[in-house]
Amino acid sequence: MDESKDSQTVKVDGCPLTFNHLSKVYWPEDTITKRDMFNYYDQVAEYMVPYLKDRPMSLNRLPNGIHGPNFNQKNVKDKVPDCMATMPHTNDKGEEKEYLVAINKASLLWMASFHQIPLDESKHSYM
Repeated sequence: MDESKDSQTVKVDGCPLTFNHLSKVYWPEDTITKRDMFNYYDQVAEYMVPYLKDRPMSLNRLPNGIHGPNFNQKNVKDKVPDCMATMPHTNDKGEEKEYLVAINKASLLWMASFHQIPLDESKHSYM
């Protein structure tokens, strides 16, 4: 990510992704920013994506960093770019929902752009 821009759009796996608020600090003790997190996920994607591939995702969103409030989100209907894969799901109330299905690096980076910070299934039950 370009250090001089706080917002930018890049193509990943042919999918245009917009990354905003890149200077926002997610880990204050270490001054690690949202940009740093994106750069990290970009570098390790080839190792992470095989473990996420073809799985429906439930997002644990932390929009203000790791010390801020969080919330779970499963339904991404009308929120994901057209280039993302989703899986339809009808809940017990008959409501039509869609889960994000991880298929590539673009999926991983889009989740990160949606304030999905931790991706460690062993410590969190939301994956």
